[in-house]
Amino acid sequence: MGSHVKQSYKNTDAHLHQRRGHLSRHQVNIDQQTSQRSEKEHKKSSSGESVKSSSITLTIPKWLYCYLPILMLVLALIMSVWISSVLWNRVDNLVMQRTESDGWEVVDLFGNFDTDGDFYLSFDEALPLIQLMSKFKEVLQDDHNQRKINRDEHLIDIQAHFSPLNISTMTKDWAHDINNNYSFHGLFQWQSPNILHKKFPVSTFLNFLPDDIHSIPKPGTVYSIVSAPADVYNVIPAVGRSTRHFPPQPSGKGQSIHSLLSMFHPRPFIIMRFPPQGAVGCVRAVSKTHVHVIFRVHAEFQLNEPPRDPFWFSPAQFSGSLIMARDGSSVEHFHLYVPAERNLNVDMEWLMENAEDGMEVDIGYMPVMELTSQGRSRSAVLFENK
Repeated sequence: MGSHVKQSYKNTDAHLHQRRGHLSRHQVNIDQQTSQRSEKEHKKSSSGESVKSSSITLTIPKWLYCYLPILMLVLALIMSVWISSVLWNRVDNLVMQRTESDGWEVVDLFGNFDTDGDFYLSFDEALPLIQLMSKFKEVLQDDHNQRKINRDEHLIDIQAHFSPLNISTMTKDWAHDINNNYSFHGLFQWQSPNILHKKFPVSTFLNFLPDDIHSIPKPGTVYSIVSAPADVYNVIPAVGRSTRHFPPQPSGKGQSIHSLLSMFHPRPFIIMRFPPQGAVGCVRAVSKTHVHVIFRVHAEFQLNEPPRDPFWFSPAQFSGSLIMARDGSSVEHFHLYVPAERNLNVDMEWLMENAEDGMEVDIGYMPVMELTSQGRSRSAVLFENK
């Protein structure tokens, strides 16, 4: 029994000793892992400290956030003023050089057409100048034709009667635009006829008669005086028609109407931009020696000169009558007028940037616009001796 107990104690001690050895080895492993982990953490902390110690912290004052945009704006304004001053100095120097070489009148004329001030004329800027040059050519041609009057031919004195548009009859309130929009300049400057008196050769009025004056048709016959060519405006857009300043050079029978209407204003358009266009006549009476015709003309005027935008003045119609010798040798009576029986008799159009199609329109009343002959025609020699 005692030996059995002793053996049991020995086994127990051996088991405990074995467990202690196992625990000791496990503790060693734990200590090694802990040591390795500590070394890693130490390295990380050491590297972190070195980074922190080598980094630089930049602190931006809060007031700089508020004043930085203002500072940038001030710098931008200073730069813009400096650039503008440099450019203006260059422009001034160029103007002075051109003024010294070409004269102030040339520089001023160029500036009227150079609307954007870049010292170059684009096509749109040069177009009014081209039209103006064409107009000078037409005026010279018209003066040349006037000088070729035959001294043996009869002349008739025509007088213009004119009363400007009654502004109060316009249907819209243009008080602000009239004072600020320079498109109205030509309308307000038109206070009197372009030519008050003018002597015309009798041949001018032959164009109001039928083509064959030797075979005048019976009374009531309607005939064409001026017709718009079929393709005259087909190739020109509607906007392009309204941006012209000067009329095309008249030809054929249109020359007579152009010369007569030029007594009212220097820029009549014999062919209007839109229908009705042209002129027609009607034989009213015929005798063995004379013929009486009445006629109707549709024409309009462009009142402004470049660089101002066009202003179109379109009377409702021109009515008239003519009594002339059948052989074309003399004129007994001539009368052309805008009917004034109705309250409104004139249509007006002008360019406006804020309008849907670029054009603004209105209507009004013109009391008097007519041409009348001062007696019958007489020999040119008699007019010279008068």
